[in-house]
Amino acid sequence: MSTTGAVEPTIVVMAAGLGRRFGGLKQIAPVGPRGESLLAYSLDDAAAAGFGRVVLVVRREIEDAVLAHVRQHCGDRDYVAVHQDCFGPPRATPWGTAHAIVACRDAVAAPFAVVNADDLYGAAALTQLGEHLRGPDSGPGHAALVAYSIGDTLSAGGGVSRATVHVTADGRLARIRERTGVRAVDGRIVSDTGELSPDSLVSMNLWGFDPSVFDLLAPLVDSFMADHPDDSEEIVLPDAVGTLIERGQIEVTVLPTTSRWVGITFAEDVAPARAAVRAMRR
Repeated sequence: MSTTGAVEPTIVVMAAGLGRRFGGLKQIAPVGPRGESLLAYSLDDAAAAGFGRVVLVVRREIEDAVLAHVRQHCGDRDYVAVHQDCFGPPRATPWGTAHAIVACRDAVAAPFAVVNADDLYGAAALTQLGEHLRGPDSGPGHAALVAYSIGDTLSAGGGVSRATVHVTADGRLARIRERTGVRAVDGRIVSDTGELSPDSLVSMNLWGFDPSVFDLLAPLVDSFMADHPDDSEEIVLPDAVGTLIERGQIEVTVLPTTSRWVGITFAEDVAPARAAVRAMRR
């Protein structure tokens, strides 16, 4: 196991989504008093936690809008834009979040965190992950996942996708399963495949990786693209990491957090997000 020492980690932002359920460019939807997005707040939290370079995985058509927004609200930092839609063969629908990570491999040379552009993870969670990436348990063959309580991650607007997390006694990720249609119904939490425990931990795609993960993910993504050239299936990061765990190629430390999460999936989520940001940023 290697130690990253004082290396300044990178933050990779997955911001190439189409926003179909939201109905617009939710990556930079204004939630703050001066038009700040959840993305802008996350980048401020990341800077305070010691993250340096910002890699924005976007589509070509939205690059200018996203970069203008983050420069306006986060200042002049080391921003790099990567076009996910230029990586691999063209397809009408996105290839998925695992594909997004492999697409940015040439822009990342340091340990890195992964975040969604439409999620605000909380300063404490990013600080916790940054400390892990600079610590002795980070290096080739090792990764980290910040996990949230499922009940704290639901949307009033409808069912959402969440990856349930199963943890070993020593705090490692044993398995992870992507579930769709996760929602609250009559005091219960259900998904398209059945009821879930209210004590479940879930991934919100707040991951920490060593750059060696690119060599592990790339073959999975290449194989997926070859098998799904014309459909709408996606290779999502939880499934890809789960495969690497099953093969014994990676160990993932689970970092449970009580940090408050705020996210936007549907247009109905904007008003609660604005209220949450007001309460968090007083």
